[in-house]
Amino acid sequence: MYANLGSSCKTLIAIIGASHCQMADSNTLCSFGELTCTPSATITRSAQHTKIFSYLLPWLEYQLKGNCSQGNLFDNQIVADTTINYLKNCTLCNPLDTGFLNEKGEIYIYPNPVPAHLNIEGNLLVNYQLKVYDMHSRLFIESNFVQQTSINTTNWNSGIYLYEIKFDDKIKKGKLIKL
Repeated sequence: MYANLGSSCKTLIAIIGASHCQMADSNTLCSFGELTCTPSATITRSAQHTKIFSYLLPWLEYQLKGNCSQGNLFDNQIVADTTINYLKNCTLCNPLDTGFLNEKGEIYIYPNPVPAHLNIEGNLLVNYQLKVYDMHSRLFIESNFVQQTSINTTNWNSGIYLYEIKFDDKIKKGKLIKL
């Protein structure tokens, strides 16, 4: 599943000693099914949930609010934690690390939904042209930038916006949700 995800930045975390059934409330049928599986859980349901939230909360803070300190906390924690196994193909919120961006030719637009600022990161030395449209297809913002930009969105009305980014004879289009 990890290999087939379409995301340009993905992470898979496997908690050592965790179990599928411990993800939810206790369920006799699920627990019975896990009796036929090996290995069995070696940590408690509570310990498993605590571990999940220790990663989920900083990841959500970064993804939904663009909080770079939480993205860095997530990245540092995942490397230091000996109670998990993981696969990861990117670094969250590190504008100095452009190696991944250069290899893949990706551009990152985050967070979405958009709180007070919209961040866009691309390749080093690439010229980008950004256009943002409201839902009536009226041009709302037009901007040129190189590698990265941050747009103050505090004056935007809540709603859905469409964006278009042109670079290297390519066009990336998508939707933004303003909170």
